Amino acid sequence: MDVEKRPRFFLIVTAKRVGWDAHVLLLPVVQDHLAYEEIMSRTSKIMHALAACALALGAMTPQAQAEVTIKNAQPVNKQLKCLTDNVYYEAGNQSWAGKLAVANVVMNRVKDSRFPNTPCGVIYQRRGSVCQFSWVCYPPKRMYNAKQYGDARRAAEAVLAKTVGDNTNGALFFHAKYVNPRWAYKRVAMIGEHVFYKG
Repeated sequence: MDVEKRPRFFLIVTAKRVGWDAHVLLLPVVQDHLAYEEIMSRTSKIMHALAACALALGAMTPQAQAEVTIKNAQPVNKQLKCLTDNVYYEAGNQSWAGKLAVANVVMNRVKDSRFPNTPCGVIYQRRGSVCQFSWVCYPPKRMYNAKQYGDARRAAEAVLAKTVGDNTNGALFFHAKYVNPRWAYKRVAMIGEHVFYKG
């Protein structure tokens, strides 16, 4: 699809979803000097505003608005999206430190030769029928909390950009506190609802 057409396509889909005539949203949002990521960022803001208006007018349920908000918050960059999704599903309801910790484990694996060398590769790696992150094998059908997803994205961005340190002390593995897998790895941290290990 042509770069100029993609932002308009997304706007039209949103308009139809809330029951408005699509032609009113054929806005001149594309400018030659804008990068595609910037175009999508501006488009996303417009879509979020439309969803909010539709909710206020009774044309969209709160859950539908949340779905649109989350969809718009999803990064264009593939690796960032993979990391954001993983932080959301593994630590979406946890503290900022808990979210950073999950993101750091992924990036620690990226740097380790025993694992794939990209966030997406690490997150979707399987060993036989076993997923490295349980949500990958049993994916939820929907994301429900737009705020948590936005926080997950910010945590993923911070870890990818290296604007925060590794609060896991180099951990490569973690599990929830309520389970006891009896791993032979070295325990290095307990953050939020997870226990972290080197191995």
